[in-house]
Amino acid sequence: FSLKKLFHKISSSPEFSNIVCNKLKKYITSDTKTIIMPYECQPFQNKIFKTSKKINSKIKTIGYVHAFPVGLPTNYIFRDGSPEKLILNGDDQYYCFINYLNWTNNQLKILPSTRFSKNFENMSGYIYLPLFLNSTDIIIESLQKLLTNNKEKSISNLIVKNHPLKENSKKHLKIIKKINDLFSRHKSSLSKENSINNFSIFIGSTSSPIEALERGVEVIHICDDPVFQRYSSVLWPSIKVKKIDDNIYEYQLLKKGNLIQLGDSSKVFKEDYIN
Repeated sequence: FSLKKLFHKISSSPEFSNIVCNKLKKYITSDTKTIIMPYECQPFQNKIFKTSKKINSKIKTIGYVHAFPVGLPTNYIFRDGSPEKLILNGDDQYYCFINYLNWTNNQLKILPSTRFSKNFENMSGYIYLPLFLNSTDIIIESLQKLLTNNKEKSISNLIVKNHPLKENSKKHLKIIKKINDLFSRHKSSLSKENSINNFSIFIGSTSSPIEALERGVEVIHICDDPVFQRYSSVLWPSIKVKKIDDNIYEYQLLKKGNLIQLGDSSKVFKEDYIN
């Protein structure tokens, strides 16, 4: 009997890792040269990399951080099962991974993003909801504070944008109604000039504020868990952070391209990522 093994086994992550790895390892042979995957440092990803090296120690293992990490990215700490090489999309990511997450210079490579392109995408004028809503009370209370303090009418009516995977979530639909009702009650304090909205509000654990900053949008981030969710200039030196309230933060981008190098070529994957 072992408490360590017990706590390990009762978690769904190790069992899911075993299922995925058992299905994939029959395709990993001595002829396999490279394994590359989008990488969030999930247990099943680390198990695939670790298992593949046992099958063939010469296999190159490459992870790609396709989405910008969250504010405090402890999940990316280098450990057993991490890939040999990691592809990042910006200087700030490199700075954070080298100085705080135990990666070395020869393990990291900065390349333009294959996910975020330079093509224009309007991200201003919205309230973005996350995949998980931890505390709807904090979210509504924070929005209430922003609208109450909107003395100069710098905020106009924002459109709530639900997370694409939560279109039928009762919890998400309920908070959308609460937010719309809140804006209706503060209608008199809202600007009637929609063009004044060059900013968006982002809620919870999300990396979308980073993409928005790179696209020229002013960002307000409402965090129901600021320790893990909010971005800090200590870890991400190209972000200037202004604390508005305990759960509300305003971000400004100091140097464009340092957070994410937006991609512009469909060939970048074949030419650079797997070499």
